[in-house]
Amino acid sequence: MGRHQGLAVIPRFARDIIVSVGLAVAVTAQAWAAPDFLAIYEFPGGAHGVNPEAGVILGPDGSVFGTTDSDGINAGGVVFQLLPQQDASRSWTQKILKRFRDPTEGGYPLGLTWTSTSLLYGVTLDGGGSSGGSGTVFRLAPTTPEYTNWTFATLHRFRGSYDGSLPSGSLIVDTSGALSGTTILGGAGPGLEGYGIAFSLTPSQTLPGGWTEIILHRFTSSPDGATPDGTLLSRGASVRVGVTSTGGTGICSNVGCGTVYRLVQTTDGWVESVIYQFKGGADGSIPVDRLVADANGSLYGATAEGGLPGPDGHYFTGTVFRLDPPSAAAHWTKTILYAFQGGEDGYSPQGGVTLDEHGMLYGTTELGGVHSGGTVFKLTPSAPGQPWTKTILHDFGGGPGDGADPTGHVTLDDSGSIFGTTLWGGTANYGTVYRITCTSFDLI
Repeated sequence: MGRHQGLAVIPRFARDIIVSVGLAVAVTAQAWAAPDFLAIYEFPGGAHGVNPEAGVILGPDGSVFGTTDSDGINAGGVVFQLLPQQDASRSWTQKILKRFRDPTEGGYPLGLTWTSTSLLYGVTLDGGGSSGGSGTVFRLAPTTPEYTNWTFATLHRFRGSYDGSLPSGSLIVDTSGALSGTTILGGAGPGLEGYGIAFSLTPSQTLPGGWTEIILHRFTSSPDGATPDGTLLSRGASVRVGVTSTGGTGICSNVGCGTVYRLVQTTDGWVESVIYQFKGGADGSIPVDRLVADANGSLYGATAEGGLPGPDGHYFTGTVFRLDPPSAAAHWTKTILYAFQGGEDGYSPQGGVTLDEHGMLYGTTELGGVHSGGTVFKLTPSAPGQPWTKTILHDFGGGPGDGADPTGHVTLDDSGSIFGTTLWGGTANYGTVYRITCTSFDLI
């Protein structure tokens, strides 16, 4: 059940493949009533899907969209929609938008992206070829305004080797309609696998309905990183920022401790530079999907390992960090906002962090907590130079009406409610989608 210290933070299917290779301003604090937790859907298995590994996204109609690793029948996974009930305390209604049956369509769908034109874009980690395949990019388009029917199209099939292999995370869409993302393997490097790529897909100017792939960067492991697992962050039309879970110059299991990198579009193409190289140990290692940015340009993220040493001396608990852009200094400045303590405090944050309009960060730990099923947490800014204040919003226990092992990012709606998934737990132990409602009742 996701117990995997020491491995790069990548989807479970791919881990076996590559294992061989404080805000400085004052913020008004709020006191909160006890959070209200509800498993809005518990996966029963079979055709409904099993093991939602990625997070969810919200549609404009209040529904929730997500994916599962498998569908329990063809093992290809599903894209689903959850519709709210009039009775807010009841489980939501599930609708399957796409079931991956044909290997040429791909399998193991991960993160989704919703566009202003009501399109859903996503990736499949594997499949897309007649014999296996290296993953795909797909689109789901509604055929009715009520989103009752959808059409499916495969936009790109990765070929591996010099191209990419094993796309992960979610795609980002720019104003021109181009899609950008990353693959865990492929590109440059020794042998046929490579260290991963960042790519862009643009609608073809010559082939109606076709898409053209542009490789923004091929990673080389050192010093720029390897296994770029996750979602890129757009910083304007010509800047992308992301993380690699391994590589760089740190010494972590001989594969590097990971990096934060930036891609800038120039007249000669896209140029990559390294913002930060993780050192391991107390500094953190294995940065995870995904980064977020505040209005000042500071970046926030999490590492699945590093931080505080455990009883065996291994730094495995994980951290939340901030990177501040250069001013007078020549380099970005890194600050650890929180180092997880393990045990009941939780450890191994896998889904990165989400930033709200008040400057608070939200995320999950896959492991630990009072019931050892992981946690949902909130971090509140503290005085400059001090660790942020951590509040556990939920401890997962794994049973009916609950969940266990949250691995994806959390999503906030306009009211501040938190939505996420658990890989396991629930009535049938096939995972859940949950909502946490936090009600502020006082200002401090």
